[in-house]
Amino acid sequence: MKNINNSFKENPRLKDNPEKIELDNDFFYLVGASEKANLEIKPEDGRYRFDFQSKDYDWLHDSIKTRMDKKLGENKQITPVEDGLFRYRGSNKDFVLKMSEYKNNPDKIRESSDNNQQNWLNSYLDANLTIDAKGHSEPISQVRDGNLGRLNLAMDCLEKNGIQSKIEFPKGKNPVLKIRGYDNHVKMRENLRLEKQSNLDKLDNVLSDKSRFKEFQPRNYNEFRSEIGHDFQKIMKDLIPIIRPEAEKYELKKPTNENGSKIYPDYLVKHPDGRVEAIEFKLHPGQFDKKDKDYLKHPEIDFMTVYYLEGKRDYPKKAHGKNIDHKTKDDVLSELKNARDKEKSDKEKASIDEKTHEFNRITEKAKNVSKDKDEKVEIKNSETIKVSVEEPSNPEAKDEEEGGGDGKERSQIPKDEESQEGDYIRDSSEKNKFIGKG
Repeated sequence: MKNINNSFKENPRLKDNPEKIELDNDFFYLVGASEKANLEIKPEDGRYRFDFQSKDYDWLHDSIKTRMDKKLGENKQITPVEDGLFRYRGSNKDFVLKMSEYKNNPDKIRESSDNNQQNWLNSYLDANLTIDAKGHSEPISQVRDGNLGRLNLAMDCLEKNGIQSKIEFPKGKNPVLKIRGYDNHVKMRENLRLEKQSNLDKLDNVLSDKSRFKEFQPRNYNEFRSEIGHDFQKIMKDLIPIIRPEAEKYELKKPTNENGSKIYPDYLVKHPDGRVEAIEFKLHPGQFDKKDKDYLKHPEIDFMTVYYLEGKRDYPKKAHGKNIDHKTKDDVLSELKNARDKEKSDKEKASIDEKTHEFNRITEKAKNVSKDKDEKVEIKNSETIKVSVEEPSNPEAKDEEEGGGDGKERSQIPKDEESQEGDYIRDSSEKNKFIGKG
């Protein structure tokens, strides 16, 4: 086989007279496929190369080569490489520089028109989607990507097409976007303009016989609340090192109470002055109970802070002679802003922005789930009557049904078929508008 590397020559005409690249639908389709492309930028050598690779020759030819040849005014050839891969590559300074602005920058893509974003989505799925129905109770399609911003963008674009999806964060692996259910796959086939024929064939096969799949049973309100409590606890454990930067995580030397039973505070930190703070995460004030207050009986714990995702309580201020501070979701956002303002590193600021975005997502999800519950209606005597859900009248009462921020005494969260314990899940059924960075 001819040596591809040695046969490739830089085109001086393209290098000296770079073509202006129009930011049209074709460009955004190419951006969506760019995870399958390597870009080489070496200004000192005048080298601006692109290299698309795929095992699907037809898609590479019909969807990538056709668009690129049109943009560059050339007829470049697709060449084979090892392991069944095919390659389409060339050189164009303006295209490579423009592509590099968008390739790993979903915020730039969000600034484009809905039509441009739709073309990006079509290509992103063409290039990365895996479709699977074998051995499952429902069809499952997924995209695994180390760039969380791209997955968030894909989720939001899918939702515009009426397709629900979720992002899972399995331990030790890249995040994965999952599309589940027969109806969602029907909408993928009907609402999207996928071009890779191999994926279209798989979709058609999945949709050819609905009877092989069991009907998907949606989870109820209490299960969603339990999941939100779990998500709140998880994100807060990620945020504490940011909003308590001078404190260090602490473990009790003797994690038992006066009766010898194990105790499980949600989080413990030791401050520079030697004081130990217990930090509790509660979905709402009704979940703060005697068990939590009794943590302050422990001789190693000096004071307590309680964060609530919904609402706030101002009492008790003390328990067993030690202070208790009650804080709201707004306090969390304020503490994150203060931490960001003090941070000098752009990378760390971006990390705080991402965590803030995750926190806002959970807040919106809790709000929307509660709103759906509050706005259920009964039809009685031909009249529509609004049914409201009351908070517990006794702030000390436990709420076993709704799930908690601690995840220890409450019921376990129902796991998805593929999800592992400890996975974090972002679900597009949140139905909240995209806010901030992806």
